[in-house]
Amino acid sequence: MPNTTLSILSNDEINELYGIPKLEQEERLIVFLLSEQEQQHIDVLSSTTLKINFILQLGYFKVTRNFYKTISFQSVREDVWSIINGYFQEEKFPKKNIGINQHYRNQQSIRELHGYKKPSAQFLITLNQQATQIARRDTVPTFIFNELLNYCEQHKVIRPVYSTLAN
Repeated sequence: MPNTTLSILSNDEINELYGIPKLEQEERLIVFLLSEQEQQHIDVLSSTTLKINFILQLGYFKVTRNFYKTISFQSVREDVWSIINGYFQEEKFPKKNIGINQHYRNQQSIRELHGYKKPSAQFLITLNQQATQIARRDTVPTFIFNELLNYCEQHKVIRPVYSTLAN
């Protein structure tokens, strides 16, 4: 079966939208800043490693409105150190990552805190209908793609994977 996915974005643009953000130190101070409600949630987590993962995912979510399957503390070392220095000065760098189930529970908590949902099958049908309506106004693929991203944001739905939006 032939591939029907359009090449709307370059690999760099896809990485910018779907990759883990590369933050500068000044950005980290803002991105990993917790609201009172977020801090209250952090306070009930059982371990510092869970808390670091939560803050890391929360910060990335604030920047990208996206979640990542896994995040290795080693691969985002500077971000983890920024969180440790900001919230857990007495702690050492975590020796290992949290389990995948805990990682996903943190994602669920972040979605609930910020009122976001995963894209359901029904939402994807609606999104496809939305794409058809947008294409009546403008057929430029990047315009349609960006409008679909805006639609997801307006409805507080985590952006679907690139291939779903590019079909």
